[in-house]
Amino acid sequence: MSSLTDASAETALVEHLKGCIGTYKVAWPNVKFTRVVGTPYYRTAFIYPESERLTYSNTGQHKGIFQVDAMIPSNRGNILALTMARTVAAYFDNQKLIENGVTVQIIKTPTLGPEIQEVDWYGIPVSIFYTIMN
Repeated sequence: MSSLTDASAETALVEHLKGCIGTYKVAWPNVKFTRVVGTPYYRTAFIYPESERLTYSNTGQHKGIFQVDAMIPSNRGNILALTMARTVAAYFDNQKLIENGVTVQIIKTPTLGPEIQEVDWYGIPVSIFYTIMN
């Protein structure tokens, strides 16, 4: 698929995420972000799609994972991070998104991964599995 298709799919996912995060800030991929001590936030990443040939023509699907980490300050328990992560997972579950004629289908229920423990931060990742079709 073209980079325009991938960009449209990423835009669809990012815009959909904005609909459920409330006032939390987001660390987007390769965009400068300064964490504020004591302030929860979301961190995002794309695990880029693999191609899957559907027919003998060049038509295919691309699958990927939109990773959203719910990050909170360390030593505050896990309830807030779990609530933030579950909110994102529920918001993306069973969705079909369309951007510039590109369809992004969430292909399975988003999953919560193992906890992330950094020096001053604790997080719970949400993996959102999608397929791009155009």
